[in-house]
Amino acid sequence: MPERPEQRTLLTEAKLHALVRSGWGDVDAAPASLPLGAALRSPDGTGWVLPTPERARAGYGILGGALGWALREGLDRLHLLVDEHAGTLARQAAEFTLPVTVWRVEGTAPVEAAPEPLPPEPVLAPEVLAMASTLTEAGADAVPEHGRLIGEVLGLEVARIEAGPDGTPRLAVGVGRYERELHDERHLGAPPVAVLAQAVATVRELRRPGVPAHTANQLATERWLRTIVIAHPELAGAAGLEPVPPVKEPEGLSERAPAAATGTDAEGHPVVVVCSAGVDLGLVPAAADARLATAVRLGLEPGELRLILAVPAGDDHPVTRRLAAGLREPAEIVTVPAGWRALSSSPA
Repeated sequence: MPERPEQRTLLTEAKLHALVRSGWGDVDAAPASLPLGAALRSPDGTGWVLPTPERARAGYGILGGALGWALREGLDRLHLLVDEHAGTLARQAAEFTLPVTVWRVEGTAPVEAAPEPLPPEPVLAPEVLAMASTLTEAGADAVPEHGRLIGEVLGLEVARIEAGPDGTPRLAVGVGRYERELHDERHLGAPPVAVLAQAVATVRELRRPGVPAHTANQLATERWLRTIVIAHPELAGAAGLEPVPPVKEPEGLSERAPAAATGTDAEGHPVVVVCSAGVDLGLVPAAADARLATAVRLGLEPGELRLILAVPAGDDHPVTRRLAAGLREPAEIVTVPAGWRALSSSPA
């Protein structure tokens, strides 16, 4: 019989108590209820958080959720205990002023995790880059990302070009891996460029205001917003922007992944703009990672880059503002008008 949610919560709370006793002894700490898992708080301002197994596997939003609670409660130190993603979370935690120690759970004992370096950025082969016009002539944006070219329509991937096993660039059409595979079977023998043009037209028709809810207009909202902000950089207080890949490649279109762009602000200073939609607890840690990766790419210190979070009006939740202010180099938040989907994706 599968565990009920309340059973998982009780098991997570019991595990956290056992881990704290193992690592810190018998501390005076009161339990706290968090959506992401179990928490304990001691009178001296120390907090401990253990995510549920489901949240721990996903990794996304854990640090933001734990920090949001700690900042709201006025804690002086936070211990985050996780089974997975410890190195990544430790790297992101180092960007905040609140002292956060990330611990990897090994058996019944917590082991302090060292920050994991940024992953290397895959090189885009010249042969793949040379095919960018295949995407743009069909009406898609050609976005370099993780060693491939992504063909996007208003932020939604409709195709990709990447090197095959023999090194030859290959065009695959479809929204997501499964649809790309279906396209290969359904359109066997059809010219890929013709299939691409049809996909672009279909998605562009569905991805606009006033159209009933459809998979094509519900996915990758963050990237849709980034497309609009790049076309209208003044929305984020920038003078010009271009997309940059996420530090971690999303595993699928349904996975949340704030979308970053880099360029200059109105005064010519380098800037990183990270777009998100909805209340997103993973936004600020992911944005800090994006600034760090961009600084490495440009040979700058992270503090030399302005970090701007662009969200639709109403999505600047207080927890997002607390997290943005809690960075060692605080991020700014700008709100984009609620009707941003109606704006043109072509530069003004």
